[in-house]
Amino acid sequence: MKNNTQDVASILVTAEKFFTKGNYLQAKKQFELAEKIGGLKDLEKKILLCDQELQNGRVKDLLKRARKHIQKKHPQKALQCFNEAYQITGEDWLQEKINELQEGVTNQ
Repeated sequence: MKNNTQDVASILVTAEKFFTKGNYLQAKKQFELAEKIGGLKDLEKKILLCDQELQNGRVKDLLKRARKHIQKKHPQKALQCFNEAYQITGEDWLQEKINELQEGVTNQ
């Protein structure tokens, strides 16, 4: 039993290192492993936080790609990125941007 406790403790240390460095995917995997092995239920908050950070990173990437598509005069591709970001966040400003782009596409 002591060996299992040490394993869980080392997994948690590794998970925290990944989390601190911003590697949320690896941190989530480690937290889930520790939860499974150690039967720890208090890690759910950390796992949810990792999921949230992963989603935030995905949204940032989508917005960056959308802006590049706008610069390159590819409004359809930008629209796809904005739509995907909106599906994740549901933020009003994204819907406004989508509407603005759709109007621009239909007016061309």
